[in-house]
Amino acid sequence: MAKQAIEKIRQTEEQAKSLIQDAQGKARDILKQAESTLRENDARGMQEARDEAQALKERVQKEAQASVEGTKKAGQSAVESIQRVEEEKIHAAAKAIMERIVKSNGNS
Repeated sequence: MAKQAIEKIRQTEEQAKSLIQDAQGKARDILKQAESTLRENDARGMQEARDEAQALKERVQKEAQASVEGTKKAGQSAVESIQRVEEEKIHAAAKAIMERIVKSNGNS
């Protein structure tokens, strides 16, 4: 009877040892899967971050381009306005000079 009890205990210990080894193997598998999933999520997250950064860069470039175009148009408009004023001043100065020349020639 004692021999059977000892044998039963030994079998139970071996089954427990086997269950522990199986559980450890499953735990390793679960850990590997979790690490793999984490790497995939990190990679996906990094790609999403890159995509968002690229989209932001493109949006900022478009906004900057629009701002530059607006500034160029305003600058061109200012240049044209200055040129008109300068032409008007040149015509007025030329007219005044011609009037003086005509008056001085007429009085001679």
